[in-house]
Amino acid sequence: MIKRGIALRYSKALFEMDKSEATLKKRLAYFQLLQNLLKANPKLEKFLQSPQIDKQNKEELLLSIFNKDADPPFLLYLMNLAQMRRLDYIDQIAMEFHLMVDEFLNIWEAKIITAVPLEEQTGMMLKKKLEDFYKKKIKITNEINPKIIGGAILLANNEMIDWSVASRLKEIKENLLKTHV
Repeated sequence: MIKRGIALRYSKALFEMDKSEATLKKRLAYFQLLQNLLKANPKLEKFLQSPQIDKQNKEELLLSIFNKDADPPFLLYLMNLAQMRRLDYIDQIAMEFHLMVDEFLNIWEAKIITAVPLEEQTGMMLKKKLEDFYKKKIKITNEINPKIIGGAILLANNEMIDWSVASRLKEIKENLLKTHV
């Protein structure tokens, strides 16, 4: 709970700096780059999170990662996180920032779970239908789960619509078990 509060405070500070769509998307990309680097290099993550490492060394490393081409306020923001020893919150800050940006840009995320990869044309049609229905921009991710056998499960706006073959078979089984002969 404390981590989320800290992450909210720091992500809101970055969000409030500049609310232009281009800048927000650029900063999301910077966070993604940093998170990918940290996941690929656990030693880098330990280095940045270590209280024994001098803040200046961390700042130099961050500057070298972004090659001084990054948005100067974003670099200053990262330097501030290093100085305040908050780099260990970077995943939570990035997640909260992502949620703020999506809300600000009126974007919802939807997940479609299928037994096989969704065809691109079908995904585009589904995206269009969801955007028309919810009157929002929709980002769709496709998760593959062979256990659903066929059909799909849609998760959007805290709603779940289950068209899977597995759930239909389960329903049929329950109805047959209820039937007295």
